[in-house]
Amino acid sequence: MFDTLSGEEEGDEDEEYRDPDSEDEEQEGTDSPLKHLWPFIHALLCNDHRHWFWLKFYYDEWQRHVAREDSAVGDSEYWSDSESGTVTADAGRNDWSDSESASEAEDFSGGYATPRAEVYQSIEGDDDSSSSPIQSDTPAPTGLIPTLYGLLSTPRRLMDALTWKTHPSPEENEDEVEEDLVASMRKRDADASSSDSSDSDSNSAANATILTPGWSRSISEKLHDGILQSLGRKTSSGCIYIMRTPAHPGLIKIGKAKDPTKRRNEIERDCNLDDLRVLHVWRDVPHHERAELLSFVMKLILSVALGLTSSVLALPFGHEDFKPEDIIEKDVVILGGGAAGSYAAVRLLDAGKSVVVIEKEDHLGGHVNTYSAPNFPFGLDFGVIAYLELPGVVDFFKRFDIELFPAPNPGFETHYVDFSTGKPVTSGNQATAAANPQAVQQALGTYGQLAAKYINYTFPSLGQLPIGAIPEDLALPFGEFVAKYKLEAALPTIWGFVSYTGDVLRESTAYILNQFSAVHLNATANSGLLLPTTMNNSILYERIAKHLGPTDVLYSTQVAFAERDDNCVSLIVKVNGCENKLIKAKKLLVTAPPLASGLAPLQLDAAELDVFTRWAYRSAYVGVLNNTGLRDNLDVVNAPPDASVGVLNLPGQKGESFVWNVIYSGMLPGVFRTNVVGDEKLEPEGAKKMVADAVAKFAETGALNATKEKLEWLDFGNHKPLQMRGKWADVAQGFYQKAFALNGKRSTYYAGAAWVSDYTSVHWTYLESTILPMILKALG
Repeated sequence: MFDTLSGEEEGDEDEEYRDPDSEDEEQEGTDSPLKHLWPFIHALLCNDHRHWFWLKFYYDEWQRHVAREDSAVGDSEYWSDSESGTVTADAGRNDWSDSESASEAEDFSGGYATPRAEVYQSIEGDDDSSSSPIQSDTPAPTGLIPTLYGLLSTPRRLMDALTWKTHPSPEENEDEVEEDLVASMRKRDADASSSDSSDSDSNSAANATILTPGWSRSISEKLHDGILQSLGRKTSSGCIYIMRTPAHPGLIKIGKAKDPTKRRNEIERDCNLDDLRVLHVWRDVPHHERAELLSFVMKLILSVALGLTSSVLALPFGHEDFKPEDIIEKDVVILGGGAAGSYAAVRLLDAGKSVVVIEKEDHLGGHVNTYSAPNFPFGLDFGVIAYLELPGVVDFFKRFDIELFPAPNPGFETHYVDFSTGKPVTSGNQATAAANPQAVQQALGTYGQLAAKYINYTFPSLGQLPIGAIPEDLALPFGEFVAKYKLEAALPTIWGFVSYTGDVLRESTAYILNQFSAVHLNATANSGLLLPTTMNNSILYERIAKHLGPTDVLYSTQVAFAERDDNCVSLIVKVNGCENKLIKAKKLLVTAPPLASGLAPLQLDAAELDVFTRWAYRSAYVGVLNNTGLRDNLDVVNAPPDASVGVLNLPGQKGESFVWNVIYSGMLPGVFRTNVVGDEKLEPEGAKKMVADAVAKFAETGALNATKEKLEWLDFGNHKPLQMRGKWADVAQGFYQKAFALNGKRSTYYAGAAWVSDYTSVHWTYLESTILPMILKALG
């Protein structure tokens, strides 16, 4: 287990301290990028409070460095007191005694002494502290080595200076420790200001350090902000001294002097630090502060990863870094070529705007999956299958020479089976509803009335929900809502539209009414679901791709880096994993899933991370099967038997993953489709195993006269993440309002499945009514 910021393992406390500036500092792999990034990666993955603590410290210093990039900063002069073994920065640049406000603004660190341009020069071997300062406007050279050095040198040296361990003393009163610390620091400030360090008693703990005026004031403020460190009483053998590093002249360190007359590189790196305490750890950091830290970690890790793969990413980047043919300038760049992104591209072109679509796959279509069987004239859709008749949907298909028609009733035999045992389920809610269609219609009528009552809150998005005072019905778990209004008979129908939600009965009623609203219900009741006459949903997207042309869609492409502000966006994208292009656009439309992990290259800010780290979602997998052992025309639905009266037998109601169904393809003999709904951790191989196990159970029990055969996967699709939604505790605090308020910020807009119910027709309706008008207005 790593315990220090430089990556050493526990038990190294007796190792001799090594000066970070010493000539042998390159030994023992100290320049390993992973070694010095490990604390940040560990903090992110393991939630280690010690590393989060120092990450926050480093983040604050990094923010100050960024704020000073435009100012001229040179090397500080240092002097060493060989008698006391202490080192301090010359007061010529870091003297705060003249201004209390300056001390508060600067903090005890004094800022970075090495600006970015100076760091670049040092790689050429010129880091003589006596050389004249390099101004920050010196052009920073681009390239792999300067990029890596600029990213890694300062963190490395900073971490070298912060290699201490924490040993909390829980028996001490925290308030007393803080008060004692503040008082002792003020005393040291006064001592440092009134006496020369050379006259200090090297054996005096109180005078063992030279502290810059203003230091204790800053620490006192930090103690009370609930984020940074608290230092407790020091032991009689301990001393506090200031440590020199090229990157940071004002770092503090607690250690024990082996011999105060020796130089600082003879001081032990670690000591028995009963006096070092972390009173406020990661769990106490406000959420918006966590978001800032997450943003910083992602930027740091991402920047290093990109620097290792491409020299083009040294910032600042511009036209000079790219060949003219590799620069794309458009009005709008669209991230994601699924249903929302493809539609938006066409409609923006209709409005006379130029667009380019970035698509990670080699085709458009998103969740459209089509299996093409040999010697079969039609495709078998097993992702998106049918459409709701909403305004504009039929016309959009027509412009690409595709007609829609009402989907016929396939007439399959529906059987409810417990997929965990392979045994038929002949009782319970599902079976009762199937045997009483009149009760189903009555319950659906009641559901439709309730859905219409709350339509202004739930359609097309949940952005209309009020903060705090949400109607009582909408806040109920859907299972309680069903019981309250006796909707049990309608549940199998509703389940067919919202099954990918997973634990439907525990989900909020607001979310279920968003996914299956009165609009959805009316559309299916009036026209039913619509199918394309091509019997192949991929054809629509093939024709959209042809309409856009080869230059307006970048396939097999992902964003590597981005700069966004309220005026424009610049994206560096990697095409086919090797070719870099620069896209400069006025606006960015994101239709890809808005997860922080997926959108990290966009350099997310705190407000964006506050939303994008909170989504809940499900895994979803679809596939085409052969050799199931089932006869044709069967629709086998997973329905666990009721354990007791009042329990609605739907799978996944404890949050577990499940196979939703195995259903005949309707066209190809012996070929079935399947749908798997999983928790966030379910991976493709796990989903396939669940299907194989269920099919094997059918054969074992002889249910539905199934026979044992070797299951074959003809095709497979991964729709993870699906059913993205806010957790109810966050929703009540305005999650969706915060999410939708991001539209327009940093020239970025959002659409897709996370923002509205996951139906193609609803995506298009939302774009037409909300997002496209916002973009067009902003473009002018």
